[in-house]
Amino acid sequence: LVEEEGAEAMVRKTNLLRLPAGTDAQKREWYIREQLRVPGWFYSKLFRFNRDLDLTPLLPRIQAPVLLIVGGQGQQGSLGGAELARDTIPDCRLAVLADMPFNVMSAAAGDCVRETLVFLDGLTGRT
Repeated sequence: LVEEEGAEAMVRKTNLLRLPAGTDAQKREWYIREQLRVPGWFYSKLFRFNRDLDLTPLLPRIQAPVLLIVGGQGQQGSLGGAELARDTIPDCRLAVLADMPFNVMSAAAGDCVRETLVFLDGLTGRT
């Protein structure tokens, strides 16, 4: 889409997938403006690069504790993929925000902070 119609068309057409359905118009426009700060050529290269990228074989090598926060309604990535990552990364916790889209950090920043703090509290005192 970005290569055929440009970055702005891609951002506007996919915006409903990135924020919850009830998001007000002002926040949607802010999000669109923020996305448009990224040059179209970068989106094009990123999507082309990621299309066939599979890092699954590398996940068991991760040594640091990992928190994955995903939206249960995400359409750009599957919950199954996040569950596979959780099951493959040695020290991984998965937090699913049930009614959120793929871009949980923009859609529910407060929930992401809460999940992160819970995760970090769980690491306290570990060696």
